[in-house]
Amino acid sequence: MRLSIVKVQFAALLAISLFTNRAFAQSFASSCPNIQCVQYDDKMEPDNLCLAHSGDIPTTSIKLRNCNDLPNSVCNLIEYDKFAWPNVTQQFKTNTSMTDPRQSPLFGKQLEVKCTDKNDLLETQLQNGRSCLEDIQCLSKKCDWDAGICVGRKINQTCKDHSQCNAGLACMAARTWPFTTTCQAQLAENVTNCTSDFDCANNMGCIIVVDNRTQVNRCVKYYSLNGSTLFTWDQEQYNLQSNLTTFLNLTKEAILYHGKFCKSGFANRFSLNRAQCVDIDNVRLSNDVNTVVASPYQCRADGSVICIYQTGNLKRFSLQCECGFDSTTGYCPLPDQTFMSNLANYSRSLYDGNQCHTLDRHNIIAQKECGIGQFVTQINTSVKFQQASDYQFQLKYWTFTRTVESYSCMNNIFPTSQLSIMAFAKSLVIIRNLVITLSVLSASILFL
Repeated sequence: MRLSIVKVQFAALLAISLFTNRAFAQSFASSCPNIQCVQYDDKMEPDNLCLAHSGDIPTTSIKLRNCNDLPNSVCNLIEYDKFAWPNVTQQFKTNTSMTDPRQSPLFGKQLEVKCTDKNDLLETQLQNGRSCLEDIQCLSKKCDWDAGICVGRKINQTCKDHSQCNAGLACMAARTWPFTTTCQAQLAENVTNCTSDFDCANNMGCIIVVDNRTQVNRCVKYYSLNGSTLFTWDQEQYNLQSNLTTFLNLTKEAILYHGKFCKSGFANRFSLNRAQCVDIDNVRLSNDVNTVVASPYQCRADGSVICIYQTGNLKRFSLQCECGFDSTTGYCPLPDQTFMSNLANYSRSLYDGNQCHTLDRHNIIAQKECGIGQFVTQINTSVKFQQASDYQFQLKYWTFTRTVESYSCMNNIFPTSQLSIMAFAKSLVIIRNLVITLSVLSASILFL
């Protein structure tokens, strides 16, 4: 019932948004691929394909098909960087004289993706703390059959990296010579001298907040910092040249990576080594800077239009207009402030209930086993998990889920969608209860 209500609310919001922006969108034709959800395709069906890319630049079409006709199968679309998908920075490159293959959006990408056995895709290479039945499912190659989870090294045992340690532990170096690395309990809030997010508890990361405290790395909760708060910019992952123009022209990945520490969900680059939490209250387009665009910020995706995210008249960052689901309408790549604030609230609930391995903290699929997803039979928890998974999925594929039809298509095909995640979580509850029942019966038989 609650899932139906969420769908109705989503459909209503989209309908209002589409009505408001219809006239606006008509003058903003885009040059994007046509993405289709197909029930049957004579070229896809024989090879069990669930994604077929046209293989051209600019991309003209992408076909998607669900795997419902195959038992226990799912489309292998988990790792975003492995399959070909519209790329705003490379979609409009047609220079055939380029010699660097890395400039091509098709380089190293799968143009065809197949339906895969769900167990092979989702129940192998598991971090410690994940549910298992056999040793081969675990990265550690050890499944504790009594507990039914993958296990690794215990507290104070030596380690070479985080993956070797049990859930709740991180591989950390001693502070003095010879700096031996051992599995230790993840650090609590405001504990200093962390070296990465993975040293901290699963609901926080490792940064320096610019305040009146000692300026050293410490563990800070995700989505907890107020607007205008300054903290360290990750120059290792997001190193840009030191000029004001570059600070404005960021990538959405950099904005969201740092934004996960902010209540608003947004962060810009304040200086060379400082990020700043910001609230966005209006968006304008470079081809009409005097007009404030209504969410979901429709625009012309032809490589020329820039979306300018602002607080009042203050420009915070700029991002290129991106392709949507169909070939005619583009959208600015990041949502409005209301959406991001809601995402922050639901994500906090997700992280606060996260008992998974430190490397699984952002893995929404893992949360169905060792996070709040394991309690989907509880109404309030189920709603929080459902909303968190849906908001995170929409954020990742924001421009491709802006209509009822496109949202439904993506939701039914992608394994990280809210629909798929909830189905996995509920099936795990059934399996878990069955295992418990069988264990009780076995014990009863032995007792007799």
